Amino acid sequence: MPACERSPGPFRLRENICSGQDFSCQDIGHTVLSGCRFELVDFSDALLEYCTFEACVFNACKLNGVLLKNCAFVNCTFPYSGFFAAEFHQCKMTGSSFAGASCAGVLIKGGDWSYTDLRELDFSRMRLSGVSFEGADLRECRFENGAYRSCRFDGAQLANASFQGSDLRDSTMRGVDISAVKLKAARIDLELAVTFAEATGAKFAP
Repeated sequence: MPACERSPGPFRLRENICSGQDFSCQDIGHTVLSGCRFELVDFSDALLEYCTFEACVFNACKLNGVLLKNCAFVNCTFPYSGFFAAEFHQCKMTGSSFAGASCAGVLIKGGDWSYTDLRELDFSRMRLSGVSFEGADLRECRFENGAYRSCRFDGAQLANASFQGSDLRDSTMRGVDISAVKLKAARIDLELAVTFAEATGAKFAP
């Protein structure tokens, strides 16, 4: 992350709407907010730890270089927000939508991304491990030439998603329509091979 002089800043909202404020380079921890709206707020290079945001809207916010540790964003939306080089460490993102957000260069370390809307995002060349994308909308996503080990894609929408050239060993894709998934040169293990075979109507016979 870019070097900046961090400062612990009290994170309080007098109303449910926060507009134009600058929280960049601040340390924010143990905050719980619900139903709030953030407009043009700058969180660049901030550190957020053990924060919970539920049903919040982050509209056109700057989250570039933000470091998120053990945070929860449940049923939140991020229209027109930027996450360039943001880091998510063991975060819970359940039900949140990144439609319209820019997520180039993000780093994801573990966490629960189930039932998120991540359509058309590019996760290529990443090394993800132990991330749950269960039930997520991953249509048109790119997971190319990377390693996505021990990840859960069960029940995810994967139409036109591409895993070409990637390592998918120890991951699961149960209940997925693989007919439009691009898997050329992907590395898979026996469990995934059986899953794919059964999806085509074949039966595995050892």
